[in-house]
Amino acid sequence: MASFASELRRQLASGSRSGPRRGRSPDRVAELAGLIDAAGRWDGSGVSLHTGSASVARSAVRLWRSEFGLYPGIQPRKPPRGNFGRASYVVRAEGNRA
Repeated sequence: MASFASELRRQLASGSRSGPRRGRSPDRVAELAGLIDAAGRWDGSGVSLHTGSASVARSAVRLWRSEFGLYPGIQPRKPPRGNFGRASYVVRAEGNRA
């Protein structure tokens, strides 16, 4: 059974729409802020979002691109050796606008 937070992130990711957009949407900015608040980490050079869901990672990339013009990278992370967990993903956006 998935945790409440995991289920919420999955639902947010599935609700993101792609396509032509005009201007910055407060809803999409709030969605990205919620994802970062739930699973993100800020350091001096940018923001890293750690998630176990590929759809959440893709959604974060889509939101950063559409709302802020940033092109973050996605890095898959394999579970540690001997651990039967699932792979996770790190989405990294750098710069002042991140």
